[in-house]
Amino acid sequence: MPPPPTLAPRPEALLGPLRRLMRPLIRLLIRSGVGFPAFAELARGLYVEVAGQDLLADPTERTDSRISLMTGVHRKELRRLREQAGTAEPDQTKGRTSASSRARHNT
Repeated sequence: MPPPPTLAPRPEALLGPLRRLMRPLIRLLIRSGVGFPAFAELARGLYVEVAGQDLLADPTERTDSRISLMTGVHRKELRRLREQAGTAEPDQTKGRTSASSRARHNT
């Protein structure tokens, strides 16, 4: 039997509380000299990290396409973030070859 669906709130229901929660954090960032580009880069990386590591438990599901759909971060950005972090988890849809293709190259 499949696990029950999670009862996650709708995105619209989260935005108001998120705004109130982030307000003091944004104030701290601004006072500390952290600009929006640095914050956006941090948030983008965290979105990708959480989606790939925490939400997709099965490593075979961690494709760039799937993470991109979950986060809204473009696949090119995923590759850039991975290269910047020094991790080498390629898009798992690439590099797969069929048995017949491998047989042709091994002869």
